[in-house]
Amino acid sequence: MIEIETLDRLASDVEVLETAKECIQKGSTKLYNLFPILIKVIIEDGLWKNQVDRNKKPFKTFIDFALYPGWHGLEIESIDRLLDYCKYNEAALKVVRNEIPPLLKHGGIGSNQFKLKDSSRGRHTTLAKKPLRGSAYFIARLKRDHPIIAAKLANEEYPSVRQAVIAAGIIKVKTPLETVQDELQKLTIAECVSIEQSIEKVKHSHIKQKKYTKIEKKQTI
Repeated sequence: MIEIETLDRLASDVEVLETAKECIQKGSTKLYNLFPILIKVIIEDGLWKNQVDRNKKPFKTFIDFALYPGWHGLEIESIDRLLDYCKYNEAALKVVRNEIPPLLKHGGIGSNQFKLKDSSRGRHTTLAKKPLRGSAYFIARLKRDHPIIAAKLANEEYPSVRQAVIAAGIIKVKTPLETVQDELQKLTIAECVSIEQSIEKVKHSHIKQKKYTKIEKKQTI
């Protein structure tokens, strides 16, 4: 395989594309070091735009090219897998996230929905069922329903996709009280008694701490 510099690449466009495809087909540690560099070049230089599918039709998006099977595309099994390959390269991860299109309107099915490879026919089929709930799905949903938060995520104002999704209210994080209330229903009577004793100890601890705080406040006055 060729070696490509991060900023000043010496390889030709054809070599970049062929090496990226070899990384996917052969599978190796290069998927997590060289491959993200190649993907960044392919996206930023628009190398995918000159590629065509087996019917000689140009790809409409980078994601279409990345998921397309055979030597015509990169044949990556899912967008989430692509994100995983780039997880150690922040620059590559950022450009890939930017290429993920927003979900279609509620109930819509089209080319920018999530796809799975149909190995029996060697092609991709659009999922009519409930889409997969990976990072790629949530990024696409943010772009559709919460574009401001999606933009902040792209600008790295959120440390992770999960934090952005929580901020958008798509995922609700349970409070400690809600978590305990859910788990209580699974306990036996004996376990409930044990929990009750633990709660009493915690209550006494809080009361004791509160008294110390009051004493300290009086001393400062």
